[in-house]
Amino acid sequence: MKFFKFLLITLFIPVFIVLIYINYALLHGATCKETENGLENTEVIYLLNHIKTKLDEGAADEMQSIYPEGFVFLYSLYGLSWASVGQTLKPNSQLHQKAIQEIEIALANIHSENGKTPFS
Repeated sequence: MKFFKFLLITLFIPVFIVLIYINYALLHGATCKETENGLENTEVIYLLNHIKTKLDEGAADEMQSIYPEGFVFLYSLYGLSWASVGQTLKPNSQLHQKAIQEIEIALANIHSENGKTPFS
């Protein structure tokens, strides 16, 4: 009986520690930093820059081939994400101006022929 308890404890403690670590990693807060531009969410800005690269490589057209509304959906999420980032920035900052520029690019693509074609 003692051996069974010992075995049970030695197996569950590492599993429990791994589960705690995974939960912490998944639920940690955003990595924001206060700068002269305002509050910057560095993780989201990094991801948006990566998405911009993929959009330039034709990711929206790929999404369109998978889903009928894929093109519009991807540009909508991209523009709305930049709008969310821009809300925490000072209006005169360079990053805020970039957010506005990216929102305008997203809107232009949504209203383009590629954006309108799948819809009647």
